[in-house]
Amino acid sequence: MSLSKALKLLSDPLTIDLHERHIHSLQRIKEEYRDGILMKDITAILKVVTVCCNRIQDSDSYIQPLCQLIALFGLPFLKTKASDAVKFEQNAVQGISDIGELLLVVKTKDVQIEICRTVTSLYTAKPTNLYVSGYQPTTSSYNMVLVDKSKVATAASKFFCSSCFDLDLVMETLDLLQHLSAFSGSNCDLMLEAGVPEAVCAYINGQEGHSLLFRASELLWNLLENSESGTTVRHLINDDCITSLQRAFLLLTTTAQGEVERQLRNDFLVIMLMVAAEHPGAPFIESGLLRRIILLATFQEVKSNDSLVQKLRFSSCLEDFEFKKLLLNMLALMCKNPMVVEEISVYKAPLALLKFVQPTDCIPFPWNSAQYTELQLQAMTTLCKVVPLCLDDFLVCQGGTRILVFLEWCCTSGDTDKRQDLFSQCLQLLRVIASTGSDLILQDLCDQGAINQLLDILRYKYIYTSKLEDTIMVKIQKTIISLLSLLCDSDVHRKELFGDNGVEVLIYYLQTYPSKIGFGLGYTQLLLSVVDCVWSSVVGCPVVEDKFLQKEGLFLLLDLLEAQQHTLRDVILGCVLDMCEHESALPHLHAWRGDQQRTLPSLLCQFWREAETEMQAKRTKQGAISDILCPLAGVDQASSRVVQLPPDCPSLAVWDVFENNRAKIYSLFTRMCWDKCEGLSSEDEITVQIICSYMDLKTAEIWKEIETELEEDGIRPISPDEDALRTISRAYHETAKNVAKKQLEVIVSSKQQELLQEQACYDELRELEKRKTKDEKEAQAFVAKTANYNLLRQSKELQRKSIDASRIKQSPSLMGTFHSTDLPSLNTTTFCGRNVTVQSTPVL
Repeated sequence: MSLSKALKLLSDPLTIDLHERHIHSLQRIKEEYRDGILMKDITAILKVVTVCCNRIQDSDSYIQPLCQLIALFGLPFLKTKASDAVKFEQNAVQGISDIGELLLVVKTKDVQIEICRTVTSLYTAKPTNLYVSGYQPTTSSYNMVLVDKSKVATAASKFFCSSCFDLDLVMETLDLLQHLSAFSGSNCDLMLEAGVPEAVCAYINGQEGHSLLFRASELLWNLLENSESGTTVRHLINDDCITSLQRAFLLLTTTAQGEVERQLRNDFLVIMLMVAAEHPGAPFIESGLLRRIILLATFQEVKSNDSLVQKLRFSSCLEDFEFKKLLLNMLALMCKNPMVVEEISVYKAPLALLKFVQPTDCIPFPWNSAQYTELQLQAMTTLCKVVPLCLDDFLVCQGGTRILVFLEWCCTSGDTDKRQDLFSQCLQLLRVIASTGSDLILQDLCDQGAINQLLDILRYKYIYTSKLEDTIMVKIQKTIISLLSLLCDSDVHRKELFGDNGVEVLIYYLQTYPSKIGFGLGYTQLLLSVVDCVWSSVVGCPVVEDKFLQKEGLFLLLDLLEAQQHTLRDVILGCVLDMCEHESALPHLHAWRGDQQRTLPSLLCQFWREAETEMQAKRTKQGAISDILCPLAGVDQASSRVVQLPPDCPSLAVWDVFENNRAKIYSLFTRMCWDKCEGLSSEDEITVQIICSYMDLKTAEIWKEIETELEEDGIRPISPDEDALRTISRAYHETAKNVAKKQLEVIVSSKQQELLQEQACYDELRELEKRKTKDEKEAQAFVAKTANYNLLRQSKELQRKSIDASRIKQSPSLMGTFHSTDLPSLNTTTFCGRNVTVQSTPVL
């Protein structure tokens, strides 16, 4: 039977009462399309479905045929041609949208359930190899695209939010929404717009069935994970939703028996955990959830008489173990809200967590060794969040002593490699505690011997061993050194406790690790911690500074400064500058020589030029000032317009002091005395002229900013102030001109020196040429004497005359006995003796 005839039969006024024929025709249509609807016939079948929906009010006999027709849309559509997928795509999308809209139009429960199942079947249909003669079914991915493009998600969401509390309808709609949200972020956003999260929470608050809770948790999980807008949590932070989630969670916590129920309990806890991670200010405290979370997380360690945990027992199953970890994680996330302090303190959460941080030879029931180790790690992570909020409770529980004892146990007993994670996390916890800056806690740790204990760990576990280092070992050493910095900072007595052993450790790292920076295991961060430890634990204590200088620690710092171009420069310069307060440090600065006998002033001049190159300050090719109006400003500062800033916001000229090293370099030159700078080249001399005037130029630069701000605000100073500003401005320009003039003098002097050196070089070349010519003539004469006897005789005669001329002109008879030194009958022109040196013919 054709669709047009069936449609005419259903809608013709003459056959409007022929219900049996109507149902028979619908059955024939259902049989004809039992393998799937042709894409070209989707629109016609939708018209038949629409007419049947209107007929339901007249007779209930149309319900079953209508459901059968709707079920046809759950099958893959059929294509007669490959182009049908493109040609009839919009018809298919509109058809699926119309089927979804029927949820809001038809009030019959069976039809609504069938619609939900049909859309679910179409969306989740698996690929099939079923062959229909003459037709090709659409693929499952194509069907999913059609559903995602339709408005069925919107219709289903509206129906779910507006339907009554019929459990069957709720379950089917939840199942549909769960599948629609599993793979599509756009569907999730449509559900959020319709208010599905609030409706889900309302349903789980009124029902106690675990099947409903299971599907509700799956839907909420999909919305949290797949939503493109990321606004799901905003729908769950109101009081009603938090209360509903809490009620479902507590119900499952007290009644869960099997594995599935325990996993469902954990799922609800994860949902609340995700809410707490994004919105710590959600009403967890007002709803009482925080109190219950603390009770559940700590009832094994701290006994409680609360009815919630009276009959609660944990087993060693994976779900209970995950539940314990999630509770600890939830507690850590809630600590982001400062209002939780009172609840944490009242229910003794710090004491319960600290019970995990203690040596354990016997694993508590019901956990095994691996599980308890993970719980210890999670507890210490939670303590990192809890302790800064409850410092008084930490001191009452003797937390510092517990942690140091546990740290010693991790290092000395049993297989320390298996406890490396516990050891590392324990150090992180100590670092967090020391970072609070509480004098009471720092003093308590030092009184318990924390400084010596940490130094012994470095010496005997890392320095005096030959183990190959990895990233974890380097990180542990960095943490220990940073912890020592926190403990010794700003307290001379603690720095004295650091003493010889600490200096020995620092010297070892400064000698050994600069050559390892390129290995990629975190050695740069380790050296940064070492330099910071020198700054915090050595500088400021004369006794320790003397020991550090005696072991040439300052030389090692300067070597590291020369080797590291940018990474550690700021910290090292600051550390060296503060160490210059010690009177014995200055001779070390003057005596230091770097690569190619380079002096420290020359190195600092290079750093100054690099800083100005980075900030693009205006300089000539020789490095002299090219812009007298802005001698110190970089390109950003010079091009920026002066604007009015709040009182607590520094201006650009002041920010410049913090953004580069020029202020530190100027201070170092000041400490070293300007007249004692050695080993400077002409380029360095030009740079030194700017460095000498840095303070004056920077002060004038700030005054110029003040004057510009007054002009921008339209404020005219009183006459005396205006005269003072003019005087300062003139002095500013004069200072800049004097610096430029001195630099020009250095440049001219350098050029003259270069010309003199060039002339001396040419003179040396000429002298060498003369000497070469003379040597050639002597060689030629030598050859001539050996070849011509007459020339040899003439040479002999000239030699004799030369000898006679050199003798005293007094008569030998007046001098007494005279012995002649000449040997007769010699035919050589050399001075003769027992040894004769023979000169060979030179190579020409």
